[in-house]
Amino acid sequence: MIDRGHNETAAATKADYLLDQMRSAFGDAIVQDWEALEGSFGLPDIDDEHVLAAAVVGDAGAIVTENFKDFPPTAVPSTTQIISARDFAADAVDVNPASALRALGQLSTRHTRTPHTPAEILDILVTRYGMNEVDEILRPIVD
Repeated sequence: MIDRGHNETAAATKADYLLDQMRSAFGDAIVQDWEALEGSFGLPDIDDEHVLAAAVVGDAGAIVTENFKDFPPTAVPSTTQIISARDFAADAVDVNPASALRALGQLSTRHTRTPHTPAEILDILVTRYGMNEVDEILRPIVD
């Protein structure tokens, strides 16, 4: 069986790897027992119900997505915010600019094939992803 360009074994291996990465980075990233809520929100795309169900059960304050049309405010509980990656990044950087600056430095050291300075990474974030607010906060403090 082919699923999004991968055979079933390769897809399962990749999924297991991603789950392991999430577990190691975020101890509470895996939400269990969300299934009872799936299908109860009336989202336009039934395939998104599990995302909202997991967010509610996991007590997530936000779902980060660019898919706003499938998470209408009338269907999403008021305790769960639907936010773009751009806005989420800006909020995170605004809360702790020093930590965000360290993250830029770490990203910079990972780019070995095509090295980028933290300032160049900011340029990429603005050009590719429109993260102007992140740039406005961090540009003045980038070395």
